[in-house]
Amino acid sequence: MSVQAPHKTTIRSIKCTSCGAPLALRAGHKIRTLTCQYCGAVMDTRDEFAVLDKFINQEKPITPLDIGMQGEIKGIEFTIVGIIASTAEGSTWVDHLLYSPTHGYAWLSYQQGHLVFERRVRDLPDNNLNYQKHRLGSRFYAGGRAYKLFDHYTSTISYVAGELTWIAKRGDTSSVIEAIKPPYQYSQEQTEGETEYYLGEYQNAEEVLNSFGAIEHRHPPQGIHPAQPMKKPFLKALHKAAKPFAIIALLAFLLINIFFDGNTMSSFYVLASDVQTGKQTRYPIKIDKPKAIIQLKIQSRMPQPYVQFDTILGSDNNTYIDIGKNLSGLPKTMKINSWVEANYNMTSLFKAPKAGTYYLEFRPGRVAAAPSNTSEKTRITVQVTQGIYTRKYFIWLLIFSLTGLLLYPVFRMLYENKRWKGAHGD
Repeated sequence: MSVQAPHKTTIRSIKCTSCGAPLALRAGHKIRTLTCQYCGAVMDTRDEFAVLDKFINQEKPITPLDIGMQGEIKGIEFTIVGIIASTAEGSTWVDHLLYSPTHGYAWLSYQQGHLVFERRVRDLPDNNLNYQKHRLGSRFYAGGRAYKLFDHYTSTISYVAGELTWIAKRGDTSSVIEAIKPPYQYSQEQTEGETEYYLGEYQNAEEVLNSFGAIEHRHPPQGIHPAQPMKKPFLKALHKAAKPFAIIALLAFLLINIFFDGNTMSSFYVLASDVQTGKQTRYPIKIDKPKAIIQLKIQSRMPQPYVQFDTILGSDNNTYIDIGKNLSGLPKTMKINSWVEANYNMTSLFKAPKAGTYYLEFRPGRVAAAPSNTSEKTRITVQVTQGIYTRKYFIWLLIFSLTGLLLYPVFRMLYENKRWKGAHGD
């Protein structure tokens, strides 16, 4: 008896020649064996389904997919026709044999919620894969891609059901070498008789399981699969967008420091004792470019607490700017753009309302007992620079753009470290 199933897959029904259970044949003419999922009998499809072997008391592995399910992968409609479970070094995974009348056979591997779609390929590696000769992470090429050796192990078959293209027996082993270039996985499988090569591609498990109508035993992916790519679209887009801004900010910062560092108009020093005693408190400063940003830098090595000075900058027409500790009473005609103060080291950026001669005036403020090791000739150094271009905006732009530029590679590095922790280098 035969019926037409969805996706144009022809199904033939037979009875198990060992237990009489109804079984379905869904695959093509290359099928070599049919294993009864009820009694474990392995039947030869080319010899009137004679029993070749029997899997006794085999335990069905946990997988959301089952024989007979149909779904779409990469735009191709497949039917699950066989299942093999394998173990290696304490891990178990389930390989589902897929069949398409138009595209032949493929595998869908399930392990801890991850799915990898695999097909046999004829793309040979550019050198012989031998884990005794090649270290973990060694690079080779196959099919135009560069892969890195990730793992090697010996797998053992623990469960078989449905149709297969060869005669599989429980306990059969194969030596496997895996290499990765996420989302791709390239593997070499060796048995006593032959060597085969497979190309795998990591799949979105939720989309594939929904396509196959798999409802039971669904679990979110655990850990990082060797072929699983990092999915951070926002950080990747931010990394790409931040690159030109980082370059612009860096170039602007360098150009300002090299070519637009301003001209030093005045540079002198004042004795702290002169200011404290009122001997000399006013110092002339000539400003000829009122529209340019002016930097006033005052530095002192006086230990605290010694003396505090209120610092005033004014002109002959009594236009004043207070650049001391307190910025109260600041006239609108003298605009300060930034202010830094620490241990009597002061930097002020401002614009003068007009060209002319201004006077820097120090006025004694709070006076405390001077430490015994304080020199009476302690200096207050003054430097006035005209034509300064402020760097802070470019510095902030550089900080933000570098942050955006580096977030993606940093996350990628952490992601790769987690991935390669599962690799075997012995």
